[in-house]
Amino acid sequence: MKKLLALLLAFLLPLSAMAEWNDENNIVVQLHGVSFFFTPIEGLCVTRMTSPMMLRRNGIDADGMQAWMQENDVYAIMTDVEESCQFVIQASPAWEDATDLDDLTEYGEMAECEYLASDMEEYGYQVAEIEMYTVPGGHKFIWALATYTLEDGSEQQFAQYLTRRGGYNIIIEVLPLDGVLTQEQLALGDSLADSMWIMKDAVSLDATEN
Repeated sequence: MKKLLALLLAFLLPLSAMAEWNDENNIVVQLHGVSFFFTPIEGLCVTRMTSPMMLRRNGIDADGMQAWMQENDVYAIMTDVEESCQFVIQASPAWEDATDLDDLTEYGEMAECEYLASDMEEYGYQVAEIEMYTVPGGHKFIWALATYTLEDGSEQQFAQYLTRRGGYNIIIEVLPLDGVLTQEQLALGDSLADSMWIMKDAVSLDATEN
């Protein structure tokens, strides 16, 4: 994870937007047997579908950027209007027979939070808060607020929203450029999580379904 975050900081540039939009101005990501969509924040956005011409115009090696996104399971990178924070959408296969977060019991939710916090701390992150974040009528996420130390000794704060549906872990990362998250940036992270919807085999998955 630390390698991924360090790489993300290297791409904090204003990129022109071109994405796979649906009729409701959402970004749609198609995976094997699962798809999800979300409403991007106001600002700039690059996805795996951003044209090489757009990337090159911004001084980015198009082949290198696309290869990096694929290697790190990144599907979208957004920067807010103030260019003060970056928002990253990742999706990767979960372990075999992993339970969807929406289907967990209260005990299971606690266990998942404890496991994620332990895993992050094992990699050197300081976890300040971790809890379940449930979208009304929507999906459950594990929300974590953590800090990591850069090579120069400075600290970088970030927030993470993780959900698991249909055999995939889907993650929203919130990375402030000055190292400290503001309430406005956290609210934008909430808005991304609130807007995200996951479909399995073209059937809507509702958190209220049994």
